[in-house]
Amino acid sequence: MNKDDKLDLSRRNAHQYLNINFLEILNIALAGIRRSSIFLGLGLNAAWNPEYKNYLLLDSTKIHFIPQQLSDSDIENAKRDFANWLVGNGLREVNEHFDVFLDKIYEATMMGLVFKHEKIDHEKYAEIKNKCKRFSKKGIEDKFEELKKSFEFTSDNKDCHLSLKKARNCLSHRLGRVEDIDCNDEDKLTISWLTLDIVTIKNGEKGEIIELPIKQQHILTGNVGLGYSYSKTCASFAKGMIVNLNPKNINEICFFYAIEAEKIKDSAVEFLKQKGIIFDN
Repeated sequence: MNKDDKLDLSRRNAHQYLNINFLEILNIALAGIRRSSIFLGLGLNAAWNPEYKNYLLLDSTKIHFIPQQLSDSDIENAKRDFANWLVGNGLREVNEHFDVFLDKIYEATMMGLVFKHEKIDHEKYAEIKNKCKRFSKKGIEDKFEELKKSFEFTSDNKDCHLSLKKARNCLSHRLGRVEDIDCNDEDKLTISWLTLDIVTIKNGEKGEIIELPIKQQHILTGNVGLGYSYSKTCASFAKGMIVNLNPKNINEICFFYAIEAEKIKDSAVEFLKQKGIIFDN
């Protein structure tokens, strides 16, 4: 695979041939992760800082909808709701960028498969665009199924994506309090995602999991080395409970979306290569 993952179908005539850059498509998903990460950092640092109580808008604001002197208890309650609101919007940001990323992956792979290095047939092009429009209206589960049906690749972690969608909907539409509609595990909402574990390796066997960030120096001696593996992390919230994700959870969920996007991009590139398409350097 080349460094750009760039399928250049425009070499002879820029107006008649397609140019597809899979790294640009990948960046759609990564942009959502970056935006979510920085927005959550800015907001949650304020929400979780007990000293921060500046809740009023700028002095130039003429209309106020809340008292200008709230009690510490009222401010604390508002900040708790604010934190849940931020997490819900952070998940929405990542979810929606990932959905658009899948739309573009579908379109790019379909265009590459149909046209390869041939001139664009405008009738076929319009037909593909209609297929892409229908694809974009599907839910995440149906999108993964369509990718599998059309191109023989999909995510191995559809259950994680579906659970994170449920968490986002609960936070956005029910103030984070789990109701019957949110439950996917009897009377609970259980969400899951993959995490990266750094582990010691001795004689080919996995040993100690090293917590990140590393707070103490690990001395590796003899035939002890470092490796990594992926494991599934779950969090459950009973009906009536508030969905409460901590900073570690949020970082891991962002990482999960990043590795999922990378895998799907690589799968699309590999699929097209197997169909005889050559990628430019």
